Amino acid sequence: MEDCATGCCVGVLGKLGKEGAFHVSRLVWPAANVTKKATTEGTLVFISGLDLSGDIEQDRLTISGLEFMSDWMNTNGEEHQCPSIDRVVMIGPFVETKSNGCDVQSVVRTLTLSRPERQSSAKSLITVDKLISSISEKLLVNTIDVTPAVGDPCSSMWPLPPIHRVCLPRCGMNEKKVNLVTNPYEFEVDGLRIMTMSGENVTELLRTSHKWSGADVLSNLVKWQHIAPNCPDTLDAFPIAERDPLVMSSTPHVIICGNQPQAEVRRFSVDGTDASCLLVCLPKFSKTRVACFLDLSDLSLKWQNFDHQF
Repeated sequence: MEDCATGCCVGVLGKLGKEGAFHVSRLVWPAANVTKKATTEGTLVFISGLDLSGDIEQDRLTISGLEFMSDWMNTNGEEHQCPSIDRVVMIGPFVETKSNGCDVQSVVRTLTLSRPERQSSAKSLITVDKLISSISEKLLVNTIDVTPAVGDPCSSMWPLPPIHRVCLPRCGMNEKKVNLVTNPYEFEVDGLRIMTMSGENVTELLRTSHKWSGADVLSNLVKWQHIAPNCPDTLDAFPIAERDPLVMSSTPHVIICGNQPQAEVRRFSVDGTDASCLLVCLPKFSKTRVACFLDLSDLSLKWQNFDHQF
């Protein structure tokens, strides 16, 4: 039970005994398709879980942390030792929600929101729109990727579609820099393939084992070659008949998983090859005010805390 989860595809090698019992000698997992890592330069920034409530006092530390981060990254002097940033990836949820992630219950809750709850949700979106738009104007970066999570204004079925630009009008006006993307989200930088996810798949799998950590689950996902084998059993997913979009056709070089209880980093060596995959568990920014800086030249990580309580 510590080797697999519901939904995994695995070959089972063994012999059938006299009493009808199948004696397993070996498990055969899907072969990983890893491309050679390209050599590139640059720095990427990752944050996850803003969880804005719409209450200025309650969101004060998160908002000030974001403003501190944007000011810090905008100053490339030796005093701050901030590298030149090429891309910022912001992982949801951006709006605080009490929903448990079930799509039907999310719809019912949305339809039965009280007036104060509707106002707080609208205020949260307005704040998110202003913050992302302000960051895009301050920073000299090529792209700011905004990937949703369960609870944001989009369907809660995996894989999640992008947040509609109607919900973030200021970001929509700056669509050349602000990129509203799916979840999970995979992109490539000069041949280096990076995948980000909001972490609901990992959180659900952690419930099946008390021994696993977030990095253990990410290692298993690479071994299973499936982003979320628990879809749709314990995690809502779109019904697709012909193919499973969550199967890894090729293994990315870096996997970033947001909204985890603690920061973790692990290099997972792919069996039978010299390649490895960098696995990163990213905590919530709303709780830790921590951002992850990834140096693309050597895939080294730097954790920066932007919490400055007075």
